[in-house]
Amino acid sequence: MDNKGIELVKDLLAELVINIEERGPCDHSVNVCVCAWVNLREKTENYLQSLEKTKITTSEAWQKIVGNEHIKRAIEVSLAGQHPITIIGNPDNGEEYFEIILGDLLSFVKQCPCGGFMEYNKECTCTKSKIEKYRTSKEFQKSLKNPIIIRLFPPTMFDYQGKEGESFRDVMNRINRKMDRSYPAPALDKPSLYLLNTAIERLGLSLLQVKHIENVRKTIAELANSDTILSHHLSEAIQYQNIDRNS
Repeated sequence: MDNKGIELVKDLLAELVINIEERGPCDHSVNVCVCAWVNLREKTENYLQSLEKTKITTSEAWQKIVGNEHIKRAIEVSLAGQHPITIIGNPDNGEEYFEIILGDLLSFVKQCPCGGFMEYNKECTCTKSKIEKYRTSKEFQKSLKNPIIIRLFPPTMFDYQGKEGESFRDVMNRINRKMDRSYPAPALDKPSLYLLNTAIERLGLSLLQVKHIENVRKTIAELANSDTILSHHLSEAIQYQNIDRNS
C-alpha cells in the first residue's frame, strides 16, 4: 500500500467515526457502536503506522541514526557475530530504526520508566523508588546479560551538522568479507592477556561476562581480518561489558 492509499484509508475511517458521533445522544446500542468504531480506528491507524515504518529499508534506517557512531560500530559487531545487543536510552532517539536493522538481536531498554533519566533533552518524572523497582525488574536485568551493552545518547546540534557517516552497504561488505573467510582459533598476544587479567580483577567481571568478551573479541579481530587478537580488539570487547549497572 502506497502513501496515497494509506492516507485515503485514514480519511475514510475518520469520516466514518465523525458521522456516527454527530448523531448526538442516542440509545445504548449506538453508543457501543461508536466506541467500537473509535477502537477500530485506533487499531487501524496503529497498523497503518507499522506499515509505514516497514517501508523504510535497512539502509535508510541506518542513515536516520544521528550521531552515536559508537552505536553503529556496536551494531556492526553484533551483526557480524550474531551477538545479541542491548541498547540503553530514550526510545525517541531511534529505537524503531534499531529494530529494523537488528531484528531479534536487539533488546532496547530505557534508563527509567519514563525514559528521561540522564537525558539532557527530556526531564525525568520518575521517583527514586520507581527507578529502583524498574532496574530490578526481570526484563531490565535480563537485558544486562547480553554480550554487547551500549548506551544511546541524544543527538547534539553538531551531530546534525556533521558529515554523513559510513553507509550500511560498506558495513555489510566488511561483514560479508568476514563471513567468506575461515579463521583459525585466534590467539591472545601477551599485552592482551595482561589486559584481560587486569579487567577481570578491577571490574569484577563475572564468568558470563568473560565468556561474552571472549566471543565478541574474536568477532572484532575477524572484522579486522586479523588472525591474532590484539589489545585494541580486546579493549573494545571489554567496553561492551563495562557498563555501570546502577546508573
